[in-house]
Amino acid sequence: MDWGVRLAAAFLILKKRKNIWFVCEKINKNLKKTGK
Repeated sequence: MDWGVRLAAAFLILKKRKNIWFVCEKINKNLKKTGK
């Protein structure tokens, strides 16, 4: 059971990182649009 909890936690952390990366990409695209 401890292993399952660790796997779930690692999965959530990866998901959060993906979301952060997605937000960063969106901000970068918006900055490029205003830069032009």
